[in-house]
Amino acid sequence: MGPCYRQIGRRFTCIAVDLPGLGRTPRLPGGFRELDALAVSIEALRIERCIEKGHMVGHDAGCAIAVEYAHRYSHRVGRLALLTPSIS
Repeated sequence: MGPCYRQIGRRFTCIAVDLPGLGRTPRLPGGFRELDALAVSIEALRIERCIEKGHMVGHDAGCAIAVEYAHRYSHRVGRLALLTPSIS
């Protein structure tokens, strides 16, 4: 882990979400067309971790999910960062 990541970790709690079909989590039948379900699952994670408000970072395919979450739960998002969004 590089020095930048260690510095971020001292100031923030960082949670990386394993998106369905892109890691160890099985693919959803509708894939990423189920943005609402994916946003709801991230909201459940927020509640489970007792996080009142946080920042969202979406990368590649995760950008669409981050935007959907920020739209649905805008009162729970401080800042939204989209890194290399995929275009289809």
